Amino acid sequence: MRILFHCPSKSSERYTLTVTKSENVQTFRQSVAEKLKVKPTNVRLFALGKMLLDRCADGKPAKLFLTYGIKENALVLVQAIDKSKKVNELSDEETVSTSTTQEEKEPSVLNSEPSSSSSSSSTPSTTETTEQPKKEEEEEDKQYQCKTCHNNDELDECSECGCSKCLKKSGDPLICDQCDMYWHLECVGLTSVPEDKYWYCPVCVNTDREVVISSGKAVDMSSSKKAKTRGAQQTKSWGGGSSCAGRNSECVIVPKEHVGAIPGIYCGQTWYYRMNTSEWGIHRPPVGGIAGSSTTGAVSIVLSAGYEDDTDHGDEFYYTGSGGRDLSNNKRVGGHATDQELTRFNLALAKTCAVKVNDKKGAEAMDWKKSRPIRVCRTSALAKHHPQYAPKEGVRYDGLYKIVKYWPQKGKSGFKVWRFLMRRDDPEPAPWTEEAKKWIEKRGLRMIMPDSTKTKKKVQFKLPKKTLTLMDADKQDKRVWDDIKSQVFYSEYEFLHYVFSEAVVCSSGACNVPIRNPITTPCGHICCLECLRKDSSKTCFSCRAKLSEDVTTSQNINHHLIHVLKALNPSYVHKNPNTTPSPSSSSKTQKTIPAKRVSSSRQSAQKATRRMLLNDVENSI
Repeated sequence: MRILFHCPSKSSERYTLTVTKSENVQTFRQSVAEKLKVKPTNVRLFALGKMLLDRCADGKPAKLFLTYGIKENALVLVQAIDKSKKVNELSDEETVSTSTTQEEKEPSVLNSEPSSSSSSSSTPSTTETTEQPKKEEEEEDKQYQCKTCHNNDELDECSECGCSKCLKKSGDPLICDQCDMYWHLECVGLTSVPEDKYWYCPVCVNTDREVVISSGKAVDMSSSKKAKTRGAQQTKSWGGGSSCAGRNSECVIVPKEHVGAIPGIYCGQTWYYRMNTSEWGIHRPPVGGIAGSSTTGAVSIVLSAGYEDDTDHGDEFYYTGSGGRDLSNNKRVGGHATDQELTRFNLALAKTCAVKVNDKKGAEAMDWKKSRPIRVCRTSALAKHHPQYAPKEGVRYDGLYKIVKYWPQKGKSGFKVWRFLMRRDDPEPAPWTEEAKKWIEKRGLRMIMPDSTKTKKKVQFKLPKKTLTLMDADKQDKRVWDDIKSQVFYSEYEFLHYVFSEAVVCSSGACNVPIRNPITTPCGHICCLECLRKDSSKTCFSCRAKLSEDVTTSQNINHHLIHVLKALNPSYVHKNPNTTPSPSSSSKTQKTIPAKRVSSSRQSAQKATRRMLLNDVENSI
């Protein structure tokens, strides 16, 4: 990234420096000092209202981006200090101060009087010293201005400067050392001022300070101030707010609109919370039951205890669409209030069926296996209605299902609902079968907990021989593959997530993952072709080593690295910079979604613009 810096004392120009996000403040200070031709110790840096220090409070080196949040094209003000001038100024001030002290001493010696007069004059000086704190207290009282009554003497009561119980401003009240509120002695139940060093009012005092808590027991907070609030008195359990929490990570192996199974995730994989399911990408919405949109179609659903019309038979189930509930007054789940419509998520489900959409009567596919696959998960809440197919705890991935037909009907609530018949079409066995349970034990599938330290470690993941041979063929990235081989993983997904999110990423830190058109520089760092073309410095983003002029050509793309990534993740799409982008694998399966009709004149105009874009790309290369 590029950072601007400006030193007003040196020149009016603004200079630019190209640094990385992991750049230290100390190295940045040295490069600024070299540019201004001054010593690094004489340079002070200011940005975003803070002075940039070389080290943090814990002694670790401070970073420009991670510590101070300095981003692209940020302006850093530089103050160049001339220490020689400061020394001269200090010496001049010392000479002036010494001359003034000598002048003050001389008249005191001339005006000296006998000892008797000095002793007599000492008495008023002591009285003056005793009167000084009284005057200061009176000035403080005059300066205090109540924001409620504005020191109006006509008002006898005030909620701020009066007693917290009776609100009267009379008397000499006590002040709590915790909340700084006023209390009369009689209002607190005292007859005299307490002699303790600190005094706390009845609201702030801790009555359990002498209670000894034994091991394994919690402190009783029922009498605390916080326990008396309205929010602490509710009895309903909301699950700790896990559904509203943010994701700690995001699946980068496949895009959000990916259709079908996700590499590294097998049937029978379980997660403790829905949020963990969202982080692994198997079902992205942390609360909603249907993932997808009305334009691209649905990609995954979650079966839970949602609608009374749902029936589950394992390999086949009847699913009720979304909508029609009364969610007023911030309700999470409400009863049926209106009819359901074939819009939004219901339309997303209908578009995956291998038949033309009919929003009046519904439709049935002639060959249901041609419908688009949908990932299905079941939660433990389903055990209320169908315990034989629900997991005992958490959320479980049960494989791919396809819609056979869909139709509207009158539900048990008396309102119209949309029903979807879904049938299993997955080569892997269902998780509730004995064959699947053996595969789950062999693969070491375990419950993924929110705290990674509590997740069990069963079977260590081992790389296939074919992948190892492809890694050995990529000699340019030997350092990266050796580091990956030394790591220990207990699931294939965790291994793939590490490769595509941390190990094989662009060193610029500015582009998305997974990396497209990777290039391995002579210094051994990986960066993408697009970032190298945008950078005019022709240096490595990591080590700042100089690169050749022809490094931005498409011939330098590391195809050995691309072969390894494709072998690890079949859904990885390589973007060819010399051709127009080809449709992804997910778009090939969306044959049932009708495309927009385009006129012949519009098609010819689009072809002409494509030719112009191709010519511009070829000329730039």
